Amino acid sequence: MERDFVIKDNKEGCFLLEEYKHTDKQLWWVLGSLVTSRTIRKELGIVISSDDNYTWWVAKWEGIVVGFGAVALRKEVATLYHSYVFENFRNRGIYSLMLKRRVEFIKTQKNIKKIVTTATKYSKPILEKFGFYETSKRGKYFNMILLDKPNKTEGK
Repeated sequence: MERDFVIKDNKEGCFLLEEYKHTDKQLWWVLGSLVTSRTIRKELGIVISSDDNYTWWVAKWEGIVVGFGAVALRKEVATLYHSYVFENFRNRGIYSLMLKRRVEFIKTQKNIKKIVTTATKYSKPILEKFGFYETSKRGKYFNMILLDKPNKTEGK
C-alpha cells in the first residue's frame, strides 16, 4: 500500500491517496459495500469489477473513503476504470490527483501503447487537460484515448 499523495484543503484538512493491488485483502475491507452501490453503479454506467490485472487508488479524508479509481493492464492497453469521487468532495482536485497518479503508474509499465477510458460530461474536460481525446460517444458517455505513453501527467 502506498501513501504518497496529500492534497491540502484549507477548509477541510488533508486527503490521502492509497494504492492497492486487486489481491490486497485490505482493498475489499476499505471499499466494502461501495463496489455494490446502486447509486455509484448508476452514475458510472457500469458494474464495478476487478481482477488480478487491476491496481486501485483510494482517496480518503480523515479515514473515510471519498473517491476511488482503478487501472487494468492488458497487453499494450491500460484502461482507467471506475473513477469516482463522492459528490460532497468533488471540485477539490481529487479526481485529477487520482488521474495523475494512475497515468504516472502506467508510464512505468513496459509495452503499454495507449490508455483508454470512458468519460462522463464531468470527467471529459479533465481528461482532455491530460491529453486524452474523444474517439466516440455512447449515449451520455464518451470513449477517450491517450496514445503512446504520455509525458504529460498534469492538467494545464
